[in-house]
Amino acid sequence: MEREIEIKYDLEGQSSELEQNIELLIEKNYKILSKRDIERKIEYYDTRDFKLYHKGDTLRRVSGFENGMCEYRYDFKKGSIEKRLEQSFWCNKILCGAYIISHFYLNDYVENIIEIATVDTKHHKFDFTDGKSIVEGTFDHYFCTNGKEIKEVEFELKKGDESILEEIHNKIYESFKLEKSNKQKYSRIVRTLYSKLLS
Repeated sequence: MEREIEIKYDLEGQSSELEQNIELLIEKNYKILSKRDIERKIEYYDTRDFKLYHKGDTLRRVSGFENGMCEYRYDFKKGSIEKRLEQSFWCNKILCGAYIISHFYLNDYVENIIEIATVDTKHHKFDFTDGKSIVEGTFDHYFCTNGKEIKEVEFELKKGDESILEEIHNKIYESFKLEKSNKQKYSRIVRTLYSKLLS
């Protein structure tokens, strides 16, 4: 599994103007390498008693890819934001739960999984550099089936020294007083859709 090195911020209840100002702050301090807007559909898997949710893990199927890629990407992520590990594989069909469990070696604590949630997503991505390290910034908009929207901005280190993330955080905090978030999107989605079952 590979380590996912990132920082993120919860933008729930914040205006689109704040997103624009965050992007302008990055443009002012770093060299922009590329920008792109993408849309995806994500199916989240879990057990009926939310074992993956309670462990802080994420298991999902992502679709909506173009440019000759495979139709689906399956992701498994575990650990806290600070020590997040991830593993993925691609294929062209929807796989049964048993195969997904076996592929990610989850047999020790997961027997059966079901599709827990479906979300449509929009992402505005922008890669940038300080001349040494490369970071991918992303404004994420997740649209839940109950009509609620989850909004975040995250900065993921793609190459170089992770100290650049702390530098970015200092600039964002100084300008907007935003604190880092340690909440995973899947856990937020579950709490949004199944709060009564979890209480």
